[in-house]
Amino acid sequence: MQEMAPELVTSAEGMEVMEQELAEKITKLDGKIRQEPKIIKGVSVRKRRRRFLKKLRHQLSNDLIPRAKKYERAENIFQGRNSYSKTDHDATFMCMKEDPMMNRELKPGYNLQIATHKQFVLDYGLFSNPTDTRTLVPFLTQFHALDFFEHIVADAGYGSEYNYTMILDRFEKQPVIPYTTYQKEQKRKFKNDPTRSQNWEYNANDDYYIDHQGVRFSFYRYSKSTDKYGFKRDFKIYRADKHQLSVKLDELAKTPGGRQRYMQVNPTWNYYKAKVKDTLSSDEGKAIYRRRKFDVEPVFGHMKRDFGIRRTHLRGQGAVENDIGLALMALNLTKFGQSISRLETNFINNLKSELRFLDRSKIIVRILLLKNQELIVNSHPQMKLNFIQSQHLPFIHHYE
Repeated sequence: MQEMAPELVTSAEGMEVMEQELAEKITKLDGKIRQEPKIIKGVSVRKRRRRFLKKLRHQLSNDLIPRAKKYERAENIFQGRNSYSKTDHDATFMCMKEDPMMNRELKPGYNLQIATHKQFVLDYGLFSNPTDTRTLVPFLTQFHALDFFEHIVADAGYGSEYNYTMILDRFEKQPVIPYTTYQKEQKRKFKNDPTRSQNWEYNANDDYYIDHQGVRFSFYRYSKSTDKYGFKRDFKIYRADKHQLSVKLDELAKTPGGRQRYMQVNPTWNYYKAKVKDTLSSDEGKAIYRRRKFDVEPVFGHMKRDFGIRRTHLRGQGAVENDIGLALMALNLTKFGQSISRLETNFINNLKSELRFLDRSKIIVRILLLKNQELIVNSHPQMKLNFIQSQHLPFIHHYE
């Protein structure tokens, strides 16, 4: 057979080429076998070779080639995902919030991301990635009103080095997003745990660490790693010194296998963690992050309780996006109608109280009515201006 590239050998196209070559070889062997005498001592080598080639060709045509085509079709549908639904190729299997059996059953669905301000949905997006970490940057990229906001607020599921880097450098916004272990690091148990490298003594001048046992770790070398998404991280590797202050420390500086102990530090990640800690520990940061729970969470509560939307009844990402978009638009209109109703009620109550207080003078009442009419006219553009130019933060969350 002719030589082929390794990736072509495992493809359906390459297997079909091999099948054709096997068929040609079998045809040549048939012609040579016809020329052989009818009686041959022993076993015919050509017949044995033909049986082997026919077996390979049968395996290729009936098993390997159909499976390769099936896998290639599935790979085209995957588009970088790990799974898809047979009834909806755009849906991905993921864990849902509703899990009555408590067994983390996987169901096909979409990851819905929304940005809200005062419980008004400003933008939304559907993603096939079940994790929120990889959906924040694509969602902010498509967010049309991002320039009107100064802070990006989300829960700890969005905190990562990549997201912090993109928010600060690319979008030039202030992240108010705790990282995954933020709450854990605030507890007394974590702060008093001597085995944590975050609690070790560090000498910035000579760049070395001393652990809770007294073992010194000096800087050894730099290291880089690239994840499957192409994001690069820089690390500093520290190695325990071979010669410590005592023989006992020399033994503690080694692993059970007899090698020197190592530790790695990500300076960029530590910088972002310190920055996030300062933001969330400040009075302004606490006030901003506190608003997340009563700004974005009620939106999903209204969707489930008032509109009864717990799952989509359509298939295909385009159809689901239209369905969810109409539902979110209805939520905004309902919220807007309630706001207008409250404004009218407050205005009427204030007007009645002023009329009762000033009913003795008809002239003063007329002046008051004119004054209130002017307030109504001026209030609409003022509310609209504050809403559009508001510098408050969008809240990011997900709904599965």
